[in-house]
Amino acid sequence: MVLKHNSLTCWAGLLIVLTLFAMFLHESAHGVGARIDGTSVSTGFNRVGAPGKRPSDPDFREGYIVTGKASVSDVAGPLVNWLLALACALWLYKRAEPNLLTMGIAAFGLANAFLRLVPMANFFFQSVLGNIALEDEVGWGLGAIRTIQWPVSLDVLRTTLHENPGLFLGQPAVFLWPAFSLGISILASAAIYRRLRFLLLDHIDVSEWRWFALMPLLVFPIVFGVAQWLDERVRITW
Repeated sequence: MVLKHNSLTCWAGLLIVLTLFAMFLHESAHGVGARIDGTSVSTGFNRVGAPGKRPSDPDFREGYIVTGKASVSDVAGPLVNWLLALACALWLYKRAEPNLLTMGIAAFGLANAFLRLVPMANFFFQSVLGNIALEDEVGWGLGAIRTIQWPVSLDVLRTTLHENPGLFLGQPAVFLWPAFSLGISILASAAIYRRLRFLLLDHIDVSEWRWFALMPLLVFPIVFGVAQWLDERVRITW
């Protein structure tokens, strides 16, 4: 059983390990999608780059082209997270005891949901401030910006949007896929939290539950830091 005096520690550990695994699956899905698209990329734990390159290489994303459309590679990463988050939410409703497997299912589901929820929430927050946060889902609707000659290199796109953010922020179609991704993430998270609260009702008090609920966010900076370190050292060229 997980729910002993060190239950919060176990929960945090599960979230850290399984969020890192979910990040690796996300990036690997981009790699598989790239192969399906007929291109070659390198992936790790956080960023997609040129074949055989690491994030520290100056030409890590040299030649990276943005088409303004949703390719298989672009969609594959978020799609894996959506499906896993929803699958874990459904599976959790078949569990009756808060044992290690149950907590692992909940942690893995929340890990996948938060991997899209956090960047999408940041995207909308930055948009309110007039800033542009380029995430996977954001790129799928960029083709709606007709004044940009697609395809373009990532560097050119970043420069163009930085110089004229109104091109981006004034285009409603760009916000469609981020809103869809955020909606799925919230739905899966809410379902998992609801079931987890029911399962833990007789095992932890209200104050401890609050820490359980906040833990996916609390460990996120730790996970991101570890993922950055691993991303430099673990690369797969697809």
